[in-house]
Amino acid sequence: MIDSMIAAQIAHPLTAKQYQESERARVAGLIKKFQPKAFFQAEFGPYRVEVATSPEDLQRIIDLRRHSFNEDFAMNTPIGWIDFDHCDIKADHVILKHVDTKEILGSYRIMCSDFSDRYYSEEEFDIGRILALDGVKIELGRACIHREHRNGVTLNLVWKGLARYARLVNARYMFGCASVKTISPDVAYSMYWHLYPLFFSSQIAAKVTPKYTCPRPSNIDYLPGWNVIEPQIPSLLKSYLQAGACIASEPALDLIFGCIDFLTVLDLQKMNAKYARRFF
Repeated sequence: MIDSMIAAQIAHPLTAKQYQESERARVAGLIKKFQPKAFFQAEFGPYRVEVATSPEDLQRIIDLRRHSFNEDFAMNTPIGWIDFDHCDIKADHVILKHVDTKEILGSYRIMCSDFSDRYYSEEEFDIGRILALDGVKIELGRACIHREHRNGVTLNLVWKGLARYARLVNARYMFGCASVKTISPDVAYSMYWHLYPLFFSSQIAAKVTPKYTCPRPSNIDYLPGWNVIEPQIPSLLKSYLQAGACIASEPALDLIFGCIDFLTVLDLQKMNAKYARRFF
């Protein structure tokens, strides 16, 4: 069943060579149209956090994501596939640069409701209830930090960049897909049911779209226990929840990235005080 779902998510009618050539041409043409919608810049010792400003920045972000995601996820993509979609042009990209080398070490994609009415997560979830909330909303996605520079310092700086952007656009809500590296329905639903009592919000609950539906386990009595599930919760998802975010969906099964996704929503006016002081 999983194999047939993978085929359905990545199916395309072209040969591998044709697909690779068409992808390169498509991305090269679209990247030229990229422009930032908002801007800030801040230096922290040897690092600079800022909004990407040029097509060249965006190309380097795409290259960073390709290397990082291929290392971090069990990707099921055609040869020549490029991690680029319609959101990359409509988005702003908060990036972490090394001041001396100018190397981009990390990035976060941000879709702001002031600048776009389309979002990546709407492919996986019905996000109508979230979009109906009052106030500016920013969708976070494609979190990426270079493996050799992935540590508490760089992660905190990227979060500071997200906070700067949120203040810049006067955002009320942050939302997006939080990924877990598994395609096991048993793990997915065990994690969901363990987190549900403390973190699920029925007021803004979003249904998973049919294409990304994760099969429900037939026998819940044999699901993995908390001692097995807790170590598999990614640090990023833990950070979202500790900051005050809620879970607004059942797990979605993303077979292209080889992961499950939970839709998370953070009301910045109700953010955990410790996180607010640290980043805002």
